[in-house]
Amino acid sequence: MPLYSKFNQFFGFTPTESKVVFFLLITFLVGGAVKLSRMYFLPDPPARFDYTEAEEAFTARSRAIDSLESGRLGQQTGYIENQRRFDGLHYFWTLVLRVLLGKAE
Repeated sequence: MPLYSKFNQFFGFTPTESKVVFFLLITFLVGGAVKLSRMYFLPDPPARFDYTEAEEAFTARSRAIDSLESGRLGQQTGYIENQRRFDGLHYFWTLVLRVLLGKAE
């Protein structure tokens, strides 16, 4: 009896199941071999990128934008004013759509 048949009989696998098991086993072994070869034979990976300079530039620009917005609208009332403007436009367009669709109350 070939080894393949003995394997199927011992574990009770169908031929398709045993092919899947062999595929997974071979894939696992190849992945392990690749990982070990990279770990032992390739040089160390390059150092990770240092983002401190980009982070400082982003923070400075964010502060500049925030100061412009708070200067125009006022720190306390800016959100409320924008929300009122949005609510008014929303109400207006809701009425327009109701009239156009014939669902005016």
